[in-house]
Order: sequence, then C-alpha cells, then structure tokens
Amino acid sequence: DRIDLVTPDKSTGKTWNALIDAGAIPAGDISFHTERISNGVPFAGAELNERANPLEVRLKDLVSFTKGCYVGQEVVARLDTYEKLQRRLVALESESALEPGTRLSSDGKRAGEVTSVSPAASGSKVKALGFARRDFWAEGTVLEIAGGAVTVRELDSSSPLS
Repeated sequence: DRIDLVTPDKSTGKTWNALIDAGAIPAGDISFHTERISNGVPFAGAELNERANPLEVRLKDLVSFTKGCYVGQEVVARLDTYEKLQRRLVALESESALEPGTRLSSDGKRAGEVTSVSPAASGSKVKALGFARRDFWAEGTVLEIAGGAVTVRELDSSSPLS
C-alpha cells in the first residue's frame, strides 16, 4: 500500500517524522518504481500524458459517466460504450534490456511501446509497463524488440488505484 502526501514546505519534516514514528517504512525511487510497475500503476510523464486516456491506463473507475461536461467526455464515453479501445496498458517481461520508448512489433507490424522499466530486476526477467495494441494485448503474446522479445502479462482488470 502507498499514499502520496502533499504538504507545505514548512510541514514536510514534521509530517515525515510523524509518519516514521507511526511505523511507516521509507522507500526511495527504486523501491517506488519497482512496486508501481509490478502492480501496474501508471505514472505521470510515462503512462499518464496527453496521448493516453483513462480507459487505456485502466482508470475507468475514476471517470464519471454521469457528471456534467468535461474535456474528452464524449471520446471516453464512446470508447467505453462501443468497446473501441485500440490500445491498453500491459505488463511486459523480457530477458533482454528494455528502455522506455522501445518499439514493440509482431511480424513487422507496430504492436506497442514500452513506457516504464523496473529499476530492479526480478531474477533474470526485466519487468516493464507499456501500451499494446488490441491485437497484441492478450496474456502470453510474444512481441519483438530490437535484439530480443517481450512477453505480454495481463494486468489485473480492476483499477490499479482501487
């Protein structure tokens, strides 16, 4: 479990000490990104950006389909209603090195892209997150990268933030 807190600068030290005193375990960026990638949690700038919509990053539970107008509402509602999602966030595993931005392909067809790579290896496997196109997002699909391959691992269908 994780919680993000935003505090005024003058309160940060006091808040930090109170959390430690209450039993919180500090974790740095390596631990944070390893855990978020393992749990399929999208991150601002990587999976959460102007090119992604909430359905693609599995945040449907955080979208209101009954609230008044908001930017992108029609597109998101149409994608949901007609099940027209063309790409989706997936977990990826590889024995080869991966970098964000690595292109995923299958028989020369563009299949997706790596967006985040875990800084801590799990055995001999490199774990990552990325977007896979509809025809390639099924569990166990093997996709090509320059100099190797990745296997798609399905993420839990529920919101990673629930």
